[in-house]
Amino acid sequence: MSAPENVIAPAKAAAPDVRAALPGDARDLIALMARDARAAMFPLSALHDGLLRAPDRPLDAPHALHGWLDGQGGFLGLSGAGYLSAFRPGGWTVGAAAAFRAHLAGRRIAGAVVADGQMAAVLAGLGLTHVPRRHEGEEPGFTLDLADLILPDVAGFALARPGDHRETVMRWRLAYLAELFALTGPEAEARAASEIAGWIAADSHRVLVRDGAPVAMSGFNARIPGAVQIGGVFTPPQARGRGLARRAVALHLAGARGEGVARAVLFAANDAAAAAYRAIGFTRHGRMGIVEFQGKSEVPPWP
Repeated sequence: MSAPENVIAPAKAAAPDVRAALPGDARDLIALMARDARAAMFPLSALHDGLLRAPDRPLDAPHALHGWLDGQGGFLGLSGAGYLSAFRPGGWTVGAAAAFRAHLAGRRIAGAVVADGQMAAVLAGLGLTHVPRRHEGEEPGFTLDLADLILPDVAGFALARPGDHRETVMRWRLAYLAELFALTGPEAEARAASEIAGWIAADSHRVLVRDGAPVAMSGFNARIPGAVQIGGVFTPPQARGRGLARRAVALHLAGARGEGVARAVLFAANDAAAAAYRAIGFTRHGRMGIVEFQGKSEVPPWP
């Protein structure tokens, strides 16, 4: 019988240099990942927020983490929402990822985020190569020193919080989930409601309004001291091609710059998005693999 979700099962036949990460490891992990923060913003954000949990403690929030380390600085994290994140200074091989498999066996995985072409090795090592996916992609990365932010003409535009336009934001999020993940129905509604509640609690997203009407949205899906990662950007299909997304993101980043944020990173879902980000000063750097499974799948036992 597999262990209850979010509670670690005793590892069997684990590689000797892989162990569970403890809250006391957070400072060293932050220092390690800060060397290439754009590749590790999700686990870095959780670590900075004190969300690394001991292996015998439940994951009590969507972004809370259980984590595992190897002797070469490799880190695999699993969030309360079921998403894997991975960081390894020397890069991932199938063998390096397989060394973690006994620790994760029986865990239910919703998807994974792995930088720079290493997704296939991580999934193969964990025995997840053939799990059906609802989404899979490799998105180009971009970075920006906010001192170089190019602010477009924003006359007549302003930012509002999602809670001020909750019904519209809910419709937009449902449209986003259907467009990107082909996710609809009650599952999409529950996910969208949970995500929006999280955005409001974290004060992480903004709605671009013109003459009081919502027209686009920007978000920060990860944040660490001095840096943010853009995510959750959305413009309704009928309003695309008018520069609304770049205005939303630029205004959001200008506000963050005023609060002391110095750098932004993001991953572009398509060429139109990439063009919008280049227009406000972003330059190409790295790439990010993103996989979402069709429901949660268990990591199989070690052979």
